[in-house]
Amino acid sequence: ADRPCRGVVVKNCVLSSHCNALKMGTESNGGFENILIYNCTVYDTRLAGLALEIVDGGIMGSVLVSDIVMSGVGAPIFVRLGNRARPFKKDMDKPRIGRMKGVTIMNIEATGCGPTGCAISGLPQAKIEGLTLSNIRLSFAGGGTKEAASRAVPEQETAYPEYSMFGELPGYGFFCRHVKGLKLDNVEVRLAKEDKRHALVLDDVALARIDMFDAPAVPGGSATIRLSETEGVFIHDCTPKKGTDVFLQVEGAKSAGIVLVGNDLRGASRAVQTGENVANTAVSDTANIY
Repeated sequence: ADRPCRGVVVKNCVLSSHCNALKMGTESNGGFENILIYNCTVYDTRLAGLALEIVDGGIMGSVLVSDIVMSGVGAPIFVRLGNRARPFKKDMDKPRIGRMKGVTIMNIEATGCGPTGCAISGLPQAKIEGLTLSNIRLSFAGGGTKEAASRAVPEQETAYPEYSMFGELPGYGFFCRHVKGLKLDNVEVRLAKEDKRHALVLDDVALARIDMFDAPAVPGGSATIRLSETEGVFIHDCTPKKGTDVFLQVEGAKSAGIVLVGNDLRGASRAVQTGENVANTAVSDTANIY
């Protein structure tokens, strides 16, 4: 329907699925507002443990997902704002692109996650707004190559949303694209076996804050964090593990306003690596330890 789903509380559930365990969308032209999901256990789920999807119009806003424990999931978190634009009744005009704003995902523990990683992806013309990821611990299968870290990820604007829709992601932990207002606070990613992709990739992201991001050192691997065409990124209180080659890689002529403050970078052989088209003033460095 074209009416929003409002005022729903989901709590104390134990879930396992051949599809997604906790999911909003698709077929939701009206969207979702004022939704609370907490204190749930997810296990042996083939697709995503948590899938938040707006692809047929509507608004997703004021959503809080908290205190979820997962094991054996394809991906723990998948967030997608797309443009499938599927009408819900005959002869109806195609819905306009929806909107996603004000989503918080916190206190998540997940083990036995697949190798793909977590995709958080809006569209170039419709960014996900105001997304917070806080107090999150995720353990992935690993096995990715350094070649996969530079793979171009298709937009898939009109495709059916699924955590695996983009193929192997360049970041084994999180691949965040087309987002405005992103917070990652106390997020930890781990690996069952070595993975030479990035732990975190931000592509076309504006106004981001990364606090206490923690990832393993992978000798000979890609930079822990890669920023591409990003503006206004604040990175604070991170401590790369000893043996990290490069902590932060910055690419793209649009990248600007990237600030490293109060990080202990002694574990990294190189703190920052920039591409040829990145301005000299794009990255600033204050009160870090080397």
